[in-house]
Amino acid sequence: MYDFSDPSAVDNFNIDYCEKNVVQDSNSLKLLISEECGTTLIYPKEIVYGKVEGRIKMAPGSGAVTAIILIGSGQEDEIDFEWVGKDLDNVQSMYFIDGKPVESEPGYHQASDGQSDMSKNYHNYGIELTKNAVNWYIDGNIVRTLKKTSEHEFPSKANKLRFGVWNGSNTSGWAGKMNDFSSEVAGNRK
Repeated sequence: MYDFSDPSAVDNFNIDYCEKNVVQDSNSLKLLISEECGTTLIYPKEIVYGKVEGRIKMAPGSGAVTAIILIGSGQEDEIDFEWVGKDLDNVQSMYFIDGKPVESEPGYHQASDGQSDMSKNYHNYGIELTKNAVNWYIDGNIVRTLKKTSEHEFPSKANKLRFGVWNGSNTSGWAGKMNDFSSEVAGNRK
């Protein structure tokens, strides 16, 4: 477990791009979206089975995307939680096999404490990989389960942890369009 109130915790991750947008403040890790770029941190070790969890406050605003992802090294399989800043009340759970979404629509989930704006409060989000299932958690409660029915319909190659923020304007129908960079757009981790 890494506690991002400790500045040295980020040393356990590789910064994929835009290192300047990874900012340590007094008690959390702030990931910024600027006009030039967002940023992503990558845990360098493979995760075969187990649970990854983050205490996260999403980045608000149209076009802003916050994500915690398990992905294969060739981006073939993916399991994720994604927040789009134009929808402050929901987090989306999705999975992909061989780079293709399995469902036409993601699962939509609200915070378990009834606090609708996920950019104002921290919540614990987790993804658990077992041999026969994937479980998505919010604040310790399972909100979705994917059971393994066959090797071809299960994201078994999603084994690298990534988390970050990015400008999703190129998918504006989903994420919205980001036009205003005059104020800070950030997702936070504890």
